[in-house]
Formats: sequence, structure tokens, C-alpha cells
Amino acid sequence: MDSKSRIVEIALSMADRLPLDKINYADIAEAAGVHWTTVRRHLGSKEQMRAYLADQLSDQGRDPAKADTRTKILESARSVFARCGYNGATLDQVAADAGMSKGAVYWHYASKQDLYMALLEHNVAAQRRLIPMQAQAVLEAEDPIQALSFWLRGQFRACLEHPDSALLFLEFLVSSRERGIREKLAAVFDEMHEQVSHMLAELQRSGRLSGKADAKAMSVYIQSVMHGLMVTAVIHRDDMELDSMMDDFAGMLWNGIDPRPSPER
Repeated sequence: MDSKSRIVEIALSMADRLPLDKINYADIAEAAGVHWTTVRRHLGSKEQMRAYLADQLSDQGRDPAKADTRTKILESARSVFARCGYNGATLDQVAADAGMSKGAVYWHYASKQDLYMALLEHNVAAQRRLIPMQAQAVLEAEDPIQALSFWLRGQFRACLEHPDSALLFLEFLVSSRERGIREKLAAVFDEMHEQVSHMLAELQRSGRLSGKADAKAMSVYIQSVMHGLMVTAVIHRDDMELDSMMDDFAGMLWNGIDPRPSPER
């Protein structure tokens, strides 16, 4: 994937979870591993970039104005949930944080559960958009273990910068005993497993990975390891040097999926 395609994918991923006026060159550049001027060269001025993203939302059948309103509500929900926890948060607090009426929030989300599920779905959708690009970057690297280690460090850094996200998810999971909520959660993560397993199956067909293990099983394994490491990072963020273990984690994860030797370059 060339730099322009990577930048566009990242910008669209951000549009899934941020209001358009909150998307900037610096954040896109950091995620893409390029200088901010490269982002400007490909996406134009800030106004042109945001207009392009709005057009993309329209092409996907989403009203940019409504999408932006929903995104603002989700951003406020993220802030309120982080401050108050799932049980302590209320839609009144979310509405006040967003500068909207409670009715406006209810127009888009029928309950606190619906709002949190929407926030979770947005986060997972943003992750899914980046998976092909991230996987390609690892596979095309001269040293895939080092590339995977770099990616893991980024994941852990994001987790440690927002430690309440993992705790919030666990709180929601424990608080929501309804079968319908569990089914919705399963559907969200099943989509992630499906995408990752499809990608792994393609790598098996191309000869980059061994065909011994089932692709779906590898997908569940990889994501289960990642989820466990994220929880560990939150629990031990002050008393365990996890960053120094990233190379070992990457090696175990990479070798655990039985890669084949890279072809001669």
C-alpha cells in the first residue's frame, strides 16, 4: 500500500470516531508514519480534507451532518464514561458534555447500553479499517518481528494513554447480563475475527503462513493474546516494564502462527 492509500485509510478511520473538525494533519501523520506535509500534499487544505471525508461518508450512505452529530455524542460519551465509569455515567451527563439536550441524545441512542455499544462498534470499526494496512506493513518489513514489536508498542501506548477504556469494557461486560447485549458483543467481535481470519487465509494461500492451523483459530488466538496483554498493561501499568518485553511478545506471537521463511528479496 502506497503512502497516499495509507493516509486515506487512516483519515477515514478517524472519521469513524471523531468529528470532522477534530481531524488534523498531525494525528494522521503520526498514525501513518509520515511527515504532516505529506498528509497535506495528498489531502489538500484542512477544508479540502474535511470536504473529501464528508463526501466519502455520503458515498457510504451516511449524512455527514448527522454522522458528525453522532460522532460528537460518542466523543462526549467516551469522556463521560472515562470519568464516571459505566455504572456512574448518565445520558444527562453525556448531553451536557456535548452541549445538547437529552432529547437530542435519545434521538440517536435509545439507552446508555445502546450508546456504549455504538461507541464500542465505532472503536472496533476503526481498528478493522487499519488491519489490512498494519498486516501488510508487518509482512513487507525486512524484520517482521521488529515491525510487529513496533506495532505492539503503539497498541500498548494507546492503551496506557487511555487506561479506563479496558476497565470500562470489563465493567460493561459484567454489568450487562442480558442475552441480547452478549449477542451484540459477539456479533461485533465476530466481524473482527472474520476479517482477520480471511486475511490469514490469504497469507496461507500465498505461502507466507503455514496451512497447518485453521485461519479462524489463529484469528481467535491472536486477538485473545492481544486482549489479555491489554488488560495486563492496565493492571500493571506502574509496576511492570511491559515495554521492555515487546520484542519477546512479538517473537512469541509471530512464531506462534508458524510463519514460512520470507522469499528472497
